[in-house]
Amino acid sequence: MTMMKKISTILVMIFLVGCTATLGANEMPDETLEEVEEQERTEEQAIREWTSAELLRKENTISHSRNSGRYDLGYISGPNIVPASIDADLRTIERFVFTYGDFYSGNLVVFDRINQKIYFDPTIATVRPQLRTMPYYSNIEDGDLDRLIQVIERSNLLNWEDSYQGAGNPRSMENRTFWYVGILFSDGTIMQRRGGGRVRARDFYPPRNEFRVLTNFINILGTEVQEREFVMTDERLAEIKVQEQRQREWTIEHSRNRGRYDLGYIVRGNNFVSASNDVDFQTIERFVFSYGGHFHGNGFVFDMINEKIYYNPSFAYATRLNSMLYADIEDGDFDRLIKALEKSNIRDWEESYRSPVDRFTEDGGMSWQIGILFSDGTMMRRRGSGDFGGDFYPPAGAFNIITSFVDTLGAEVRERNNS
Repeated sequence: MTMMKKISTILVMIFLVGCTATLGANEMPDETLEEVEEQERTEEQAIREWTSAELLRKENTISHSRNSGRYDLGYISGPNIVPASIDADLRTIERFVFTYGDFYSGNLVVFDRINQKIYFDPTIATVRPQLRTMPYYSNIEDGDLDRLIQVIERSNLLNWEDSYQGAGNPRSMENRTFWYVGILFSDGTIMQRRGGGRVRARDFYPPRNEFRVLTNFINILGTEVQEREFVMTDERLAEIKVQEQRQREWTIEHSRNRGRYDLGYIVRGNNFVSASNDVDFQTIERFVFSYGGHFHGNGFVFDMINEKIYYNPSFAYATRLNSMLYADIEDGDFDRLIKALEKSNIRDWEESYRSPVDRFTEDGGMSWQIGILFSDGTMMRRRGSGDFGGDFYPPAGAFNIITSFVDTLGAEVRERNNS
């Protein structure tokens, strides 16, 4: 036993010596180790910044749903919402929108607890209603909300599928019937249910008995609203005007906040206020430019918020800063941007330039986008698309002034980034 213990001890010592030698062989020089650690710290910082931006974007989306849904009926049917859960508290409904019809006729009901009104239009079906155009409305009366909640529960509405699409071409509206239900809750979440299909078809509904519970109630409620009818008075029009002004003010605030954290919104997002033609370029916060096709191009961001210039010399994608080269803004850079914008006369460009695109060509077409966010929350956009070599640019070489500025400053960014 003693001999066996000695042999075991020797083997363990040999193993430990081997491990130590291996570790020594794999040790990095101090300078290399410091570079790796610095790279890891940089990556961790980038992840933290990206995570923070994502959280801010989510909070902004919730705020967007809550506020925009209160002043923009069309938004309730739109994208970029926070979906309500199927066990949402129906007592917290702020707006209920239902529409049903075809290309020529239909009806529309808005149960609006924000303004304490029920609006009804028996002649039109639309998912983007305007309160000022609806011919009938009345005050919400005692028991109306209870009736609505009872109908929602009886119809099993919250458990319907999000979308029911029937056979046929969804873009051929003349032979198509559609329906839509949207509910805005007080926490900013939104529930959407919709369907569409050929006239007289039965393949774009939830269970028919459940759908009839809802449509029967809407028809009855609409008839009652007409009987309670209120004339659209000057006072009511003044109230609507105030609501529209509040919506404009909120939209500007939304543009200002979201444009600071979401580059894609500056060039592609909806629901923004266009800058006036005499806007002061000294108030630019972000200038975003992209140009190219599916396999080539460049992206450029002049970012006064972070005091950085970002550049992607190989891909027409300028909405993810962590995928781009960057350098600090230096003295004179901002003046060069303003000079290029003024010289190109961008204020007088059309908002969009297009030429026909052959989708079967090898390059699949080209496109360019310019988006500018100003400190007052307004935005300026210009864009174009078409076949490679096509005419989808502003005239007289104005576009070349912008691309020359981007290419020159982008090359400098690469040099500053490598130095």
